[in-house]
Amino acid sequence: MSGRDSFDPVQRAAVLFQHDPLRVKIIASYLAIFVCCVPVWWYLTSITRLPLPTTRVEQLGWTEDVKFPLNIAITRSSSDERVRRSNEADVEHALRARIKHADPAWRTLDVRISSAEGQLSDENSTDTFNIAFVDYPAGASHLVGDHTLSLAGDSANAPQIVDVLQDLLSPQASRQHEVDQQRVAKYSPRYRLAFTLLNEDVSTSGFHSWEVQEAIQDYLEPTLQQLRSLHEFEIETQVQYFAPLGFEPERRADDDGQEFHALSSEELKVFVNSAEWSLASSVSADPVLHFILFVPSARHSPTHVINSQGNAAQSNAFIIPQWGGIVVLNPSTPHGQQLDVHNLLPVFKTFHKHLQLLLGVSGIPRGTFHVPTSSQPLTKWQLSALQRWRALENVREATDALRSTVKLVHRIGHLPVKEDVRAFVNAALDDLDKLRGALARPHASLARAFDAARDASVHASSAFFHPGMLAMLYFPPEHTYAVYTPLFVPVCVPLLSALVREIKRIRKEREQNHRRMEKGKGRMEGERSE
Repeated sequence: MSGRDSFDPVQRAAVLFQHDPLRVKIIASYLAIFVCCVPVWWYLTSITRLPLPTTRVEQLGWTEDVKFPLNIAITRSSSDERVRRSNEADVEHALRARIKHADPAWRTLDVRISSAEGQLSDENSTDTFNIAFVDYPAGASHLVGDHTLSLAGDSANAPQIVDVLQDLLSPQASRQHEVDQQRVAKYSPRYRLAFTLLNEDVSTSGFHSWEVQEAIQDYLEPTLQQLRSLHEFEIETQVQYFAPLGFEPERRADDDGQEFHALSSEELKVFVNSAEWSLASSVSADPVLHFILFVPSARHSPTHVINSQGNAAQSNAFIIPQWGGIVVLNPSTPHGQQLDVHNLLPVFKTFHKHLQLLLGVSGIPRGTFHVPTSSQPLTKWQLSALQRWRALENVREATDALRSTVKLVHRIGHLPVKEDVRAFVNAALDDLDKLRGALARPHASLARAFDAARDASVHASSAFFHPGMLAMLYFPPEHTYAVYTPLFVPVCVPLLSALVREIKRIRKEREQNHRRMEKGKGRMEGERSE
């Protein structure tokens, strides 16, 4: 057999690998590659942690005691000078007593009272309200104008007047508001208002179209225009022709023996059939407030919402907290082609009430009568109270978000803090400083204060919910070990064992060479001695 036929590549490689220099070069090449890759790995896996303005965040304690400047001017028109001065003094004394004793309704207000309106004309003009004593008959109701509370000069009850003034200036402190607040949607700079005509089965009863755009323009647009100082609104409308209920309404009879289908409080909780109703017509991250006009089918008509006493509710409507409002419309005829603006008037009156409840607009206090002084549906009392409440809500949310961000970064060492996160934090702090300046007399501005509070909340939330931080928030160090261990252990163990063997071999060869040299020296010395 020739030498070419007996060639074995495996044996040849094994013979070559037995050469010490070649084996050392192979191990050294692996080590060189590993050392060269360490900087690249370090660069790709390193986390940017820029310093946050922790000191400025720790100094946000002042946000817990925010006060909104407010001026109250007492004007006079009563003919009886003695009665007028007595009533004015009583009201002013009762009002100052409430403020002094730090009643919860007044803790967020910095109220200044003056009996001369001209003294306040140049100061805080955006939030100045008037109390007017006029010659009304005894026992007449208090009249609420756009920014004026008119009182009967000869029958004014100071504590009662202060209660009314409290409900106008700080309605969020009342017990009724605690109940209503559960319905109010969380603040958002932008809302989508979705108006839906929902036919249970248009083939048996219902409407094919409705003049919703005209109805919105006539009945809701004036209110929306005033509320645009707080929110932006995007309006969308749709008609659904088949929207079955997810339950069977109970049949009942009224006092006259007329049968109807009843919607109890338990059924209202499951009224929205999310599985079969497609209520959102567009995709957006903005919160949606739904306003649904539900038309029951002929089989379920008439349908009435019943109250706690088991009787049909007069409005035949209900509100779902923080979600929207629903009106049930029983058509007078089985088939209708279109709902015109005139027929939509009672429906949109109810939608208007639902809109105010969902956005937190307070009503006029009991015992008062609203006298519109313009075509605007909301008074300055209502808008200012809503702005103060929403501004305070945004300030607290911004402060909590900033403190939580700093605490998370301090607690989690591998949490990245990039330039955009730090920019959001600094922007939120700057906005809070603007808020502080906007609330400083003598040039306080509620509008500027609200804008600053809104921007602070948006920037603070953007920092806290930054995708780069959230991605690492749920990635603890244990996960890092779990990722690297299966990758590097199979590579490093053979390499390290080979390196240890080579080190031992080299040390052993050095010891053997040293002993040979010692023996050689001894032999040479012996030969010399002979």
